[in-house]
Amino acid sequence: MTFEASDYRPLYLNGHVQTVYAWAKPRTFPRLPAPVPRFFDVASDARVLAHCHWQSEPSRHPALLLLHGLEGSSTAHYMGGMAEKAFAAGWNVVRLN
Repeated sequence: MTFEASDYRPLYLNGHVQTVYAWAKPRTFPRLPAPVPRFFDVASDARVLAHCHWQSEPSRHPALLLLHGLEGSSTAHYMGGMAEKAFAAGWNVVRLN
């Protein structure tokens, strides 16, 4: 597989400004279908929520598990952006919260 270099240049170079901008400007993901919520029992007293986006025939597509950062959630804008791109490329996507 060959990857091409990106010519993307960020609008703001300061990381703090990027964070505030991303928080203040909501994003929408029109190509991403509504998630199917699913709970996973990871211990007898602990349950984890996942937002699942399944292709029409899930067993025929690879799956991508997205894990957010320390202060994030599965509904964070960057999680939605990655999920939308992966789903459009033919992947099943599981956003773990």
